[in-house]
Parts: sequence; C-alpha cells; structure tokens
Amino acid sequence: MKENHEHHHDHSCECHEHHHHDHGCACHNHHHEENENLERLTLIIRLIVSIILLVISLFVDNQVATIVLLSLSYLTIAYNVLWEAVNNIRHGELFDEMFLMSLASLTALIVSFVAPESGIDGYDGVLVMMLYQIGEFLQDLAVDKSKDSITEMLDLDETEVTKVVDDNNITIKAEDIEVDDILLIKPGQKIPTDGIVIKGSSSLDTSSLTGESKPLEVYPNDKVLSGCLNNDGLLYIKALVKTDDSTASKVKKMIEEASKKQANGERFITKFA
Repeated sequence: MKENHEHHHDHSCECHEHHHHDHGCACHNHHHEENENLERLTLIIRLIVSIILLVISLFVDNQVATIVLLSLSYLTIAYNVLWEAVNNIRHGELFDEMFLMSLASLTALIVSFVAPESGIDGYDGVLVMMLYQIGEFLQDLAVDKSKDSITEMLDLDETEVTKVVDDNNITIKAEDIEVDDILLIKPGQKIPTDGIVIKGSSSLDTSSLTGESKPLEVYPNDKVLSGCLNNDGLLYIKALVKTDDSTASKVKKMIEEASKKQANGERFITKFA
C-alpha cells in the first residue's frame, strides 16, 4: 500500500510538473507576443506624432520654433535608437548600426541648426531615422509572420491521432505517443512523429519541412518524418521516437531559440552596417 501510494504521488508530481511547465511556456509566449504587439503599436504612434511635428515645422516662420519642433520630431522617433547606442557604448560596442545611425542623424540635425550656411538639411536627419525605423518594423513583422506560420505548421502536440492496439483503433493526442506505437495515418492528416511505414503506401507533402513542392512517394519500410502531410493513401507507421524528439519538434525548437538570440553572423552584419 505504501509503495502504491508513493508511486501514485510521484506520478501526480510528474503530471503537475508537466502541466505547470506547459502552462508556464504558454503564458511566457503569450506575454512575449503581447509585448511585441505593444512595441509595434507604440512605434506606429511615435511615427505619426513625429510626422505631424515635422509637417508643422515646415509651416512655422520662427527659427527657434522650427528648431524646437524639429528636435521634438527627431527625439520622438529616435530616442530608443539613441538609448541603445549609449548602452552599447557602455558595454564596449562602439561601431554598430545604432551608434552610426545616431551619429549621422544627430550630426545632420545639429550642423543644420548651428551652421545653416553649410547647406546640410536637418530634415534629412529626421527622415533617415524614420526610414530606418520603418525598415526595422517591416523586417520584424515579416520575420515574425514567417516564424509563426512555420511554428503553426509544425505544432503537432495537440493533434489527435489513431493508435492501433490489438486491431482496435484508439484516439490519442500526439504528445502521448510512445516509441513502437502503431499509428494509422489517414489522408489529409499530418504525420505526428518520425516513424517507419509498416503497411500501405501514399504520397507525402513534405513542403512544411523541406520546402519541396513535389510529393514524396512512400512504401513499406520507408522512413517518414513528422510534419509531413499524408495526401491520399492509408498508412500504418511504427513510431521511432516520441513527439518531443521528432524532426518537427526539433525544427520548432530551433525556430523558437533562434528568435531569442542573435546569430554570430547577424552580429557581424550589424557591425558591418
């Protein structure tokens, strides 16, 4: 009785830990997404305010008022870049794109104020910063859309699959698949984990993993990868790994990790820029 109680307690702890971890990850991802959306909305508002101030400065005859409005327009759109440049300098990163953008735009702005005869236009400094911010915004948006669409295609944890046990079909979640389970994959279903075809033949859409549009024909003893879409035939596959260790899961994790840290190549490109 004591052993059974201890075993039941351990199982409960494992389940609690698993659910707590999943819930924590989901909350973290949701919170991160909310922060990104808030940052984008803030940038759009800043851009609108900056443009309004810039346009007003064009119709003001007073030189002091023009300088004030132009400076406010610049600071509204550029303050985060300036702040990041200062932080990077404090950490020993001098020649990066933040520093050079700040240096170029600020120089144009200040020289236009103190030496109007130089021919340098302060509006250029503001416009350059605006274009930079718009470019970064569009780039982040495109990358996030691409990442989300790939992640969505490969998110198989909650997918229901058919497991064959003693000639009986049982519906389970993909996350509950064990090694050596026999799975029935019907036409239109995604393969939830890496496995070997033991019965049936079909063509697979592998575009979500490889980008290849040409269908892949599979037959008994062929290895199949998770994330591929079964096009037409019935397939019985034997699971080689759990869903968490499958190809689709690994690709998904790589995408999530890549979004959290800059690659060395990206850092080099930033310095070069």
